Amino acid sequence: DRFPFRNRSHWLQLARRRRHARAVVQGSATSRLDGRARICRLDADGREIVLHRAGPGDWIAEASLFSETYHCDAVAVTDVRTRFYPKAPFRAELRRDPVLAEAFVARLAHEVMALRTRIEQRRIRSADERVSSYLALNAGPDGRTVTLDGTIKDLAVELGLSHEALYRTLARLEAAGRIRRAKATIVLGFPVGI
Repeated sequence: DRFPFRNRSHWLQLARRRRHARAVVQGSATSRLDGRARICRLDADGREIVLHRAGPGDWIAEASLFSETYHCDAVAVTDVRTRFYPKAPFRAELRRDPVLAEAFVARLAHEVMALRTRIEQRRIRSADERVSSYLALNAGPDGRTVTLDGTIKDLAVELGLSHEALYRTLARLEAAGRIRRAKATIVLGFPVGI
């Protein structure tokens, strides 16, 4: 994680957040030091909508650099430690350092692509198809193994499904031999009986 300021006095470190704690970040961009969080909003019915999953070294609350208000919460999926970068010095550093600016813009472009994928998945009505799409898109380097960042309930929130619907869907996919579940992974493509 490249430190974007010449003067380290420009940053503040937030104390650790426990799992499931919420933090709203106003006026800062944040670089995660460790842990995982989901960036979410509540819809009109009070349901959580996950907009982004952040992991170690990821940026969150980037929109607050160019907005007076930030309408998302960061919810810790694991215990996390976070570094805050105040808006004015961060923006000045982006103007000063074109390499940093380009890397930051590239990161934002990847997040836009991920958000578009998440929107496409939310439009899939069938729970089986939505879960299958998510698993296919999130398989690791072997093309088959999906490592879960949190619990099945966390995944249900991310997919916009009730946890009961997700449990039933995973059971159907496993019974059909399309997946095999382990403690923190789901492996794709098993034929029935193996």
